[in-house]
Amino acid sequence: MLAGKETYLIDYEYSRYNHVAYDIANFLSESSINYTLESTPFFEFLDDLLPTRKQIEWICEQYLKNSR
Repeated sequence: MLAGKETYLIDYEYSRYNHVAYDIANFLSESSINYTLESTPFFEFLDDLLPTRKQIEWICEQYLKNSR
């Protein structure tokens, strides 16, 4: 996410109602995966891309505030 820019989460993959915690957890886990590998398995988990606790709290706050 870029500082000073708005971010919109559009839940195309899970177009049905899910528990809010599932959507947030899925977003956070997907943000730490690099899908640009050219050989199998074509992705890797990158711990340095995992959000900090402060970022997680901000994301949760924004999601819940704007999901009304």
